[in-house]
Amino acid sequence: MAALDDVDELLRAHRLVTGGNPGAPPITNGARVGASLLRAATTMISAALQTKVEDVFKEALPLTFDHFNAAERERYWKDCKKNWGNPNPENIRSLFFRLGFSDALDELRWQKCSNAKVTSTLDAINQVRNRIAHGQPLTVDGQPFRLTRPIVGGWRAFAGVFMVRFRPFILGQFEE
Repeated sequence: MAALDDVDELLRAHRLVTGGNPGAPPITNGARVGASLLRAATTMISAALQTKVEDVFKEALPLTFDHFNAAERERYWKDCKKNWGNPNPENIRSLFFRLGFSDALDELRWQKCSNAKVTSTLDAINQVRNRIAHGQPLTVDGQPFRLTRPIVGGWRAFAGVFMVRFRPFILGQFEE
């Protein structure tokens, strides 16, 4: 998936820099070796998810407002975008509420990923992304959080599946 290719490259670079061995990488100059690569990968995962959600919204927009012409749809999207941020569950719900969805994430799930896991994973990715962006210590739900290659790799895998499933999940609701 092209949107996540850079994340894959960052994870490969992390493996090379750290030796790919189990356990925590060494600390050099007060930071774990490769930590910046994991932070960059997390930020890129969040950005890829945000882009996918935006693309699906724009694709669903004419299905909801078929009486709008292209310029009106673009103006509506620009207005919606003002209140849109990172793809955390509440932001996704709020964005798609503007298309008439009471809960755009309700019942989104796949094998080995319940709906609760979908929303908690989106939330965790974006809590960590926000802490990275603002230079704050990493936390999830107010608890200290250690970013590791297995966690970021899991988030990358989650994002890949989300990005495949979200579009048909949303657009399929117009066919019902």
